Amino acid sequence: MKFKRNRGTASRALRRAVLGAAIINLSVIGVDEVSAHPFLGTTWQDTAYPSFGDFFTQLTPENDGKWGSVEPVQGTFDWSHLSAMYTLAAQRGMLVKQHNMIWKGQQPTWVIARNATSAEQAWFSAYAGKFSPNLMDVVNEPLDGAPRYAPGLPDGGTSSSSYGGFGWVVQAYQLARKDFPHTQLLINEFGVLASPGKTAKYMGLIKTLKSKGLIDGIGLEAHFLEHVSTQTIQTDLNTLDTLGLPIYISEYDLNQSSDAAQLAQMETQFPIFYTNPMVKGVTLWDFAYGHTYQPNANLLYANGNPRPAMQWLERYVNPGGTVIDSGAVQTVASAAGIAMGPIAIDFGGGTLRYAGTGINLKNVLQINDNAALIDINGQAGAQYSGNISGGGSLTIENTGNSGNNSLLLAGTDSVSGVTTIAGNTKLVLDAITGVAGTGVITSAVTVNADGSLSGNGTVANTLLLAGTLAPGERTAGTITVQNLVINNGGKLDFMLNTANATAGTAGNSLVAAANVTVGSHVIVSITAGPSFGAGMYHLFSFSGGIANAGDINSWIIDGPVGFSYALTDPAGMINLSVTAVPEPATLVLLLLGISAIPL
Repeated sequence: MKFKRNRGTASRALRRAVLGAAIINLSVIGVDEVSAHPFLGTTWQDTAYPSFGDFFTQLTPENDGKWGSVEPVQGTFDWSHLSAMYTLAAQRGMLVKQHNMIWKGQQPTWVIARNATSAEQAWFSAYAGKFSPNLMDVVNEPLDGAPRYAPGLPDGGTSSSSYGGFGWVVQAYQLARKDFPHTQLLINEFGVLASPGKTAKYMGLIKTLKSKGLIDGIGLEAHFLEHVSTQTIQTDLNTLDTLGLPIYISEYDLNQSSDAAQLAQMETQFPIFYTNPMVKGVTLWDFAYGHTYQPNANLLYANGNPRPAMQWLERYVNPGGTVIDSGAVQTVASAAGIAMGPIAIDFGGGTLRYAGTGINLKNVLQINDNAALIDINGQAGAQYSGNISGGGSLTIENTGNSGNNSLLLAGTDSVSGVTTIAGNTKLVLDAITGVAGTGVITSAVTVNADGSLSGNGTVANTLLLAGTLAPGERTAGTITVQNLVINNGGKLDFMLNTANATAGTAGNSLVAAANVTVGSHVIVSITAGPSFGAGMYHLFSFSGGIANAGDINSWIIDGPVGFSYALTDPAGMINLSVTAVPEPATLVLLLLGISAIPL
C-alpha cells in the first residue's frame, strides 16, 4: 500500500541527528508536527510491513517493549527489536509510543517483592539510556490489578492509603517523569469505552495523577467494541473529555469475519474517535493477516490486499485522496494535478482520464465498482505506477484521436479485479531498468477486438484474447498465463530483440502453463527491435497442450522485410526460425510443419 498523508515531518537534518545520537531520541519530533488530525498508528512486531511510513505515522511495540521481553534475566537486556523499530521511525519521521513500562502481565520472573523498587528504578533508567519516545504507556491496565511483586511497592496493591491502593502506580509515574522529561506520559486501560462504571473509576485515578503533574494523556483500549453501541462509546468519550487531557485510542480493532460487518462498524465507530477534538491519535492493534490480536480483526486479506474496511479507512484519513464516483470524470493534466494519495473509483463508477503527455501516476488505485474506467485519451507516455486493487472491474479505454493507445504499468505493479481492455487500447506490463519486478495481473482479463496486452508480466487466470497479446514491447519479456483463449481473428504482437534458445528465458515469448484454445486466422505480427537479427526465436510455450490445434494452419505471420519465418513442433512448442535474406517481403502465409521458407 502506497498511501500518503499530508503531514509535517522532521527535517532530514533532524532525522540524521536523531539516528546519529547515542540515544535514539524521537521526543524531538513533536506529536503535533506529524499531522493536524489525530495520528493513525499501528503496532510493531519486528515485521516491516509494506509502506509502513506512507500511511501510518506512529508505531507501538506490541510485545517488544514490555519489561519481560527486554530483561528476562536480571541485568541482561535485549534491545535489538526496539532498536529496529526506533530506527525505522526516525528514518520515516514517525512517532513512537512505548508500550508499556509496568503491567501485571509479562513482567520478569526474577522481580520479587524484596527487590521490586530497585528493579523498577533500574528498568526505567536503562530504557531512558537507550531511547526517548514521544509517548509512553507508563502503567498498563492498573484497574485490572497490580503486578505480583506489588507487596514490595508503595501501598502494596491495597486500598489502605491515601492513593486508594494505587501508590505503586504513582511511583511508576514519578520514575517516568524523572527519567523521561520530554516524553508525554500516558495511562492505558481496557473496557472503559464499554462501561460507564469503569469510566468513573478510571477518572478517579487519572485525577490523582493529574493533581501531582504526573500524567499528560489518557489511553483507551478499543478491543471488543463490536457489540457496544455508538451511544455508549460516545457518552464515555465525552465524559473523559471533561478531564482536559489528550486522549489516545490505543488498541483499536474490529473482529469481524464478515467484510460487510467490519466495514459498517468502521464507518460508524472510527469517525467518533477521529472527529473528537480531544483525541490526538488512534493506534490499530495491527492490521495484517495473521498478526492481529483477534483472529478476524485483520484489515488485509492473506494476499495483502485491503479489506473493504481498510479501503474506507485509507480514504477517510487521507484528505489528499481522490474519490471518483456516480459516473464522474476526474481529468488529470499532470502528475501534480491530482493529490498524492489513493484514487478510488467508487460506487456508481467513474472515469480517470489522462489529459496531458508523460503523466505517471503513482497513486494506489482502488476499483470498487464494475463501471470503473481509465481513459488514456490518446495521451502519449501515459503510465500508472501504483498498484491497482479492489473488488470491482476496470475497463481501460482510449477515446483520444492522437494515435497513442498505450497505458504502461511500470515496475512492481499489480492489478487485481477484473480488467477489460477495450478496443483501440493497449495495456503494457513492463519492467523498467533499475526497478525490480514485473507487472502482474491476478485475475481475469478480457481483451476486446483491437485491444492488446503487452510487456513482461503474469496473468493468473484465463485471458480471453480477441485483440493483441504482445510480449516485449519495451523490453525483452515474457507474458505467462494459466489459461489462454485466442479467439478467431486475434492478434499476437511480438517485438523481437535477442534470440532465445528456450521460450521464456530470453528474447520475447508467450508461456501458457495450462490449456490453450486457439481460433482461426490469428495474426502473428512481428516488429524488429533494436537488437533484432538472425537466429531462433522461441515465441510460444504451450506446456498445457493446445485445443483445436488444426486452426494453427490458418495463422498468418506478418514480419519485418527481408526475413523468412516458420512455425514448427505442433506437439507443444511452436518455434519461429528467422533468417536474413536480401529479397523483401511483407506477408507470408505458413502451414504447420513447414520449417523455413526462403523469400
